[in-house]
Amino acid sequence: MCRAFPIGIGFALMICVPVWTQTANSRESTIRYDHSRWKLIKRMSGSFDPLPETTEVLLLKSLKPTGTGGVGQPMNDVELLIGYGKVILYDYTKEGVKPNDNGTRFYSDDYLEIRSVTNDGFPEVLFHSGFEGASNSITIEHILFYDKLGASFVDIALSSFYNSGTHGFRWLNLAGRTFAAIADRNWPATVALKDRCHYCPSPFQYGVYQWNTEKGNAAFKMFRRFFGKESYQEAYQALSGDWTLIQSGLSH
Repeated sequence: MCRAFPIGIGFALMICVPVWTQTANSRESTIRYDHSRWKLIKRMSGSFDPLPETTEVLLLKSLKPTGTGGVGQPMNDVELLIGYGKVILYDYTKEGVKPNDNGTRFYSDDYLEIRSVTNDGFPEVLFHSGFEGASNSITIEHILFYDKLGASFVDIALSSFYNSGTHGFRWLNLAGRTFAAIADRNWPATVALKDRCHYCPSPFQYGVYQWNTEKGNAAFKMFRRFFGKESYQEAYQALSGDWTLIQSGLSH
């Protein structure tokens, strides 16, 4: 963020500061939450245009289990709070849970990041929720974008932005731009349906998305698609194995 400070008639000094910062958990939070229900996992702060002061972000985990996984393992809720002064701009458990979060509202990991993924120089807040099944797990990617008109944060992640055994998601930074890469199985027509088991090796196809603001409809939209030839058991293996393929394809 840059500001001009006058230093004389017709002259101004331009000073630029980073638009986001991080803070340690040791500093006392200004956001009030129920300490008998939630445990603080991570705290960060950032600057979101046009708010003149820094905004605080808390990642919380419920102290007690609130559900069970696929084999009966205890699972805890996740909570994400964003506060500006005494005002709560975002509360995941109250207003952030989307329809595709049903069953995946649980704490997944301690991932919390403030970074720009919309290529406009201003940051978003990223965190995870998820669910652990019997033979698979799912980790939902949340991308909180500050809506200036609504003076609140909204989740702009597509429903396909998640990780599981057969579906992969990863951020890709290339030449100053940020992309979202998604991996899905691409079974050859010659493979019978009965042979397409959950973790049987297969080739993968990749959809690469980029934030697009054309025609006033801002959203992540398909930028390019690639088809891998090697076979992999899981999506994360496919993304790692075909990462060079994806990057080289975007470079041309």
